[in-house]
Amino acid sequence: MAPGLLLYAFDRVLRMAKGGRAYTHLAVCPCDGVTKVSFACCPPFHFRPGQYCFVNVPAISVLEWHPFTLSSAPADAHTTVHIKEMGEGTFTAKLNKLAANVEKQQAKQGRQGRQAGEAAEGAGAASGIELAGESSSGPELAANVALQVRVDGPYGEPPRIEEYDKLLLVCGGIGVTPCHSLLRHWYLSAVKAAKIGTLSQHPRRVELLWSLRDASMPQLFGETLRAIDANSLDGRFAYTLFLTSAGRGNAALSAEEGGFAFTKGRPDVRAALAGLVDGCDARRTLVFTCGPEPLKWACAAAAAEAGASFHAETFEL
Repeated sequence: MAPGLLLYAFDRVLRMAKGGRAYTHLAVCPCDGVTKVSFACCPPFHFRPGQYCFVNVPAISVLEWHPFTLSSAPADAHTTVHIKEMGEGTFTAKLNKLAANVEKQQAKQGRQGRQAGEAAEGAGAASGIELAGESSSGPELAANVALQVRVDGPYGEPPRIEEYDKLLLVCGGIGVTPCHSLLRHWYLSAVKAAKIGTLSQHPRRVELLWSLRDASMPQLFGETLRAIDANSLDGRFAYTLFLTSAGRGNAALSAEEGGFAFTKGRPDVRAALAGLVDGCDARRTLVFTCGPEPLKWACAAAAAEAGASFHAETFEL
């Protein structure tokens, strides 16, 4: 037993030594039980789409490190992870509660700052003194409320998408995080490439199939999805949202909610893949999936049947 304890202690000490400090913004996301952690590390945090990192929040526990998939693109100014609450008493539940408390504190300080600014403006106006800019102290103060975290990573060896012509991303629920990282990375790269005439060097098609129960979940990555709606680069990028049950927030499965269109039921991975590989080398098509085991099995079977490449990410650790 002693060697095991020594190994555990060594791992913890190593993580604390390697973990880069970051200051983060915590946000409670629109869908229930999801916390967005946005951070900028020092030294800078370089990663590939589909990788993950270990996160430590000293305000919760100095010793607890938990793995989470990176959900942003490497080109984004801030690195993000989206963390789903996994039950009362867990680290994820404590984090969600902490995020809610931070937002309340930000709102309170913002109100106090605005009130102080308004009072100062009033005093300045009465005395003839100009106090330009001081009225913005409220929002600035709220924005400067930060929480220290430690980040260790990145880890993982995701497939090199540049080796494929087409990419089918299939995910369920919060399993969307690595898929979004890949989708956003290649979309931003393609938009940039289109401006300089090098789009031919990018995948010819990237398609996302996302199964979910909560109609508010697409808001997590609404910026990316709306950008694709506005400019799919001649159909090079596409996504379909599938609502699998009439759960919370799903009053009308066939209606548009929050600006996004939904398809009732589950994705037909075989049909989607057949259309993707039609007329091309199936081996140059990759099926990338992250979600519950049944979804992985369905994707693996479809990829094997079509002769496409396959990669599955771990949904739970």
